[in-house]
Amino acid sequence: MNETVRLPANSPPDPSLSQPMKRPDHILRVLLIEDSAEMAASMVSQLRNAGIPIRPTHAVDLPNLESLLDQAPDLVLIALANRSIGLAPTMDAVNRSGKDISVVGYAQSPADSREVAKAASIGVCGFAFSDQPEHVGAVIQREFSSLTARRSQRRLEAALREAQRRCDALLESSNEPIAYEHEGMHVRANKAWMDAFE
Repeated sequence: MNETVRLPANSPPDPSLSQPMKRPDHILRVLLIEDSAEMAASMVSQLRNAGIPIRPTHAVDLPNLESLLDQAPDLVLIALANRSIGLAPTMDAVNRSGKDISVVGYAQSPADSREVAKAASIGVCGFAFSDQPEHVGAVIQREFSSLTARRSQRRLEAALREAQRRCDALLESSNEPIAYEHEGMHVRANKAWMDAFE
């Protein structure tokens, strides 16, 4: 018997897809790029004082940076005045890694607007004033929230693709003629359905 599955014109979204994804590890993995070990420690302290649990690492040169990027940090925090690893080489290394890693630059206020503009033009996604702890915390939390949302979206997209693949496999393996109809049009039919009308 032929079977047609009708899809409502305004089907409500699956509520399970709107639920936030739980992170297995809530600790923010931060890779610091800073000439001064004292300043790097100060930035770590600021973030922890802002209530952000972090697991910091500190890159001292480009090979070290590339090695640490393999560990997939959540965020790179780089001083715009850093000289041991320049901003451009840092962005090149992050891009080559192929990972979704947010890069945030920082400097003491008042910052050179040209340096900030240059950083933004090559892909730095956020900027913080290192001598304003509340600003540092707010910027890091915003970028981490954005990163988490992107990762959740990719997981949902992967889950949707897998569900579609399984649905297609089930449809094609059925010996019963099945077609999907949407707003009066057949949008999908299996081989058994097509054979029934030949």
